[in-house]
Amino acid sequence: MSLIIGATPFSQWERMEPLFQQLGLAAQPSDTSALPGAVASSSTPCLLLHTRPELAVVQAIAEGASPNEALAQWITAAQALLDVLRANRSQCLMVEVHSALKAPAQLLDWLRNNRPSWLTLPTGAPTVVADAVELPDERHLLLATQLVAQSAKVQPLLAPLEASTVPLVAGQYTVPTIDIEQLQQRWQVESQELESLNQSLLQAQSQLEKAQKAQQQNAGQSNATGQAER
Repeated sequence: MSLIIGATPFSQWERMEPLFQQLGLAAQPSDTSALPGAVASSSTPCLLLHTRPELAVVQAIAEGASPNEALAQWITAAQALLDVLRANRSQCLMVEVHSALKAPAQLLDWLRNNRPSWLTLPTGAPTVVADAVELPDERHLLLATQLVAQSAKVQPLLAPLEASTVPLVAGQYTVPTIDIEQLQQRWQVESQELESLNQSLLQAQSQLEKAQKAQQQNAGQSNATGQAER
């Protein structure tokens, strides 16, 4: 069965495609700006995928994109997903990407119980395997968390998104936590390693300058000796 996909940016929803294939679903991505028309003009089921804004910003940083632009795109897309869901509740379903990757079996059970017509499963239950969701770089996560916290436009979207999302794992939409002490220790270790590297480079540079000076002196003495012999 075909499935219209609408997603917030930097959600990495593509990692769910193997799961879609296992469930007999063919994903048809749609840009969020075109999503209302795509849903309204078709009876095809629509899956609305999103992640916490902090995780979207972290992924944007990892891809070399602007954090501010990424957050602005997330805000626009998140609002679009909510609007589409409110207008098409029987046709649409909202899922948080990381929760689905961690708990695909729970998603399958939910679909069987609540959207059985979406599934075209082969004989026997498919073996769905959880994706190993990588932990974000905590330094990037710290920056992303602060950026989201200071954005007045993000906060009004979080509660409706959480309330509209299929519950798959406990605490699936809470603010990401950061181990500050561990992060500080990591910074200290990296600072010490950088200082050690700088000292090694300075020593190497000093030795190189000494060698070059000695070479120049030897060359000067050789030239003086050659002129005296003439």
